[in-house]
Amino acid sequence: MEDRQHVVLEAGHPETQHGIGKVFSVKEPYIDAIVNQTGPFGEFENEKISPAYILINNPKESRLLPMNLSIFWRASKFIRSLYIPLKVNEVVNYFLVFDAQAQHGRFTDEQIEIFNFLREGIDEGRRLEKMDRYPS
Repeated sequence: MEDRQHVVLEAGHPETQHGIGKVFSVKEPYIDAIVNQTGPFGEFENEKISPAYILINNPKESRLLPMNLSIFWRASKFIRSLYIPLKVNEVVNYFLVFDAQAQHGRFTDEQIEIFNFLREGIDEGRRLEKMDRYPS
């Protein structure tokens, strides 16, 4: 949102599990880590954090996820979560989230590379759109 203190879930599948339209605080550790990108960056026991993405390998134990989300993960079929920031001028205004279900295992390095390639294309399109909207 414009106040940069909240985010709105705009899409998700299945909708009943994701709560389309819900507003979340940027103070949630996982949202803060992807939106503000203050680090620390690196590979940790349950997650990998980088400016390009956050991969949560063990959502049930991740230090980034609050208790209510950990409870959701325990009851769901999801086993991994990948957060990819969308930036214009190095500012994150949106982010994509991909959840892996048990039957798919983990996100491979190749899949993450494909998602990052997609992110780069979206970022470039948003940058060009912003330039067109606000000519100098």
